[in-house]
Amino acid sequence: MIAPLSFTVPSLGAFQAAQRTMGTQIRIEQAYRKALGGSEDEAPESLRLIAAVQSQLSVLLVQSPEGFVLDEAHINDCYNIYAALRAEEDRFREGVAEQRQKAGEGT
Repeated sequence: MIAPLSFTVPSLGAFQAAQRTMGTQIRIEQAYRKALGGSEDEAPESLRLIAAVQSQLSVLLVQSPEGFVLDEAHINDCYNIYAALRAEEDRFREGVAEQRQKAGEGT
């Protein structure tokens, strides 16, 4: 099992998120379509953005601060959580790339 990503969002607390895999991406796509409640082409851009953020957070977050409920969270808090998650994913990918590069130099 791939270890979850840990990150902190100021004024909200510590979160953990699952790594993106084929399975999580499928679940994100399913949650996105469900959140739209219809055709993506017919949904306004604002709904598509909120649905994209909510679907990713609902699938990927595995641990949240006590009392935090995603569906009851302020939208700006959700954007901040999403931004922190993406930053942590970027740091993780950069670390993996560095390790692979170092491993390749040793051969």
